[in-house]
Amino acid sequence: MSSEGSADDWDFGAPAPPPRGDYEGQRATPAGSPVPPPFEGQGASQRLGDMPKPAMPGERDRVVILGRRRAGKTIFLARLYEMGWNNPDPNGLRMMALDGNAHRNLMMVSDSLGRGKWPAATASSEPFVIEVSYLGRKTPLVAIDYAGEIFTNAFIREQQDEQSQILREHVDRAIGVILLLDPSIAIHGQIDERVDDDYGMVRAIRRIREWPGGDAVPITLVMTKCDEHRSLLKSEGGLLAFAKKWYPNLVIAAGGRMKIYACAAVHARLDARGDSIPDTRKDGQNLIEPLVYCLEGLARQKAKLEQQRQILAQAQHKINLKAAQMDFERVAKSRARINMFAICLSVGLITV
Repeated sequence: MSSEGSADDWDFGAPAPPPRGDYEGQRATPAGSPVPPPFEGQGASQRLGDMPKPAMPGERDRVVILGRRRAGKTIFLARLYEMGWNNPDPNGLRMMALDGNAHRNLMMVSDSLGRGKWPAATASSEPFVIEVSYLGRKTPLVAIDYAGEIFTNAFIREQQDEQSQILREHVDRAIGVILLLDPSIAIHGQIDERVDDDYGMVRAIRRIREWPGGDAVPITLVMTKCDEHRSLLKSEGGLLAFAKKWYPNLVIAAGGRMKIYACAAVHARLDARGDSIPDTRKDGQNLIEPLVYCLEGLARQKAKLEQQRQILAQAQHKINLKAAQMDFERVAKSRARINMFAICLSVGLITV
């Protein structure tokens, strides 16, 4: 297992003010401030049931982001998407939602944060399906903003209802997985939240590792809201020490092939009234890096598979050449015997 820095390595600036609310973003909207409405439905093309299902075990084609509500997934994804959408480099990491309403919703969150207002809590359970362009390849990114009950049914209760099965199918098709966990939940969260973040995530990762082709799937563990939780991570000895102490089964399930990041999608500050507001003047930390790690891992896997295919093709070519040579030699010997027979027959006729 490797970790991308530690809590001691990252300078998140002055300690952030404590959260003043309890919802998806973990920070409250100042009283009387206008906020965007909750996310609307994402359109028929993005409904969970309309996503393609795997034709067979081991068919993988997407990066999946998993994180229960209150993990900060909406703000993480909105800030990541804004960076990818506005990236002027045509050869860099670029992102485009496959549904116009999803694009609008994500940009509304970013716009709200830029105006110093926390977005409203997410009301949808639909996936964001985003096309990611990187290293000359286009890969679907699926971020599922599921209700907690769906995740619980899928990975803890192992229920067979449609939504649970579809959520598991997304995980079964993962070529890379980004796990978003709010580290404060491990210590201060309610029991259901801690069970989802611990036992539920372990079941999801074990399913990935045990599914055909899942052994090499890149997995990243992203500790969110680390502007707020810097002191918490430092008190436990940093990222890796925190993960081993509070998520030991998750570390074991990943099999030593998981990278850990401390992420701050947006910083917080106090306004003149003492209310917590987002501060986008500071750049976020480790937003793109987890996704790049997954995509580069995919590129390495494809390069390895291509190398293996070339080796097999070369071996097959040698086998074909050998077979052709043996066929040629058999034909040559057969022709020699025929010629010898013809000569003997001719000699016999002349003698007679």
